[in-house]
Amino acid sequence: MISVLMFSLVLAGCVAAGGSAQIKPDDVATLKEGVTTLSEVRAMFGDPIQTGLTSDGHREFYYQHSKTVVNPATYIPFVGSFLGNSDTDFQKLTIIFDENDVVEHFLYDETSQETKTPLGF
Repeated sequence: MISVLMFSLVLAGCVAAGGSAQIKPDDVATLKEGVTTLSEVRAMFGDPIQTGLTSDGHREFYYQHSKTVVNPATYIPFVGSFLGNSDTDFQKLTIIFDENDVVEHFLYDETSQETKTPLGF
């Protein structure tokens, strides 16, 4: 029974979200302004989480992914109040296309954030 509980806690400790699949930096590196087309972007990254238009009418695609890993100690009563934490990695990709649906500009960002429990050190 204890093994099942511990295995469940380990599985519960990792959560991915964001609507888009993980953004591979190697795929981002293949984006070429003035060369890569909208259909090639869709083939690489899939459907965007959001689309929009710039002030000059150019199409924008937004991709976002986040993954959170929770320290299993977080789930231990009392101890989790002091040792519990989680680490979240965020990825964000914005692509702007010109009037011919060719990449005009793109911006890729990766950030990490550690969150501690209220009594954590």
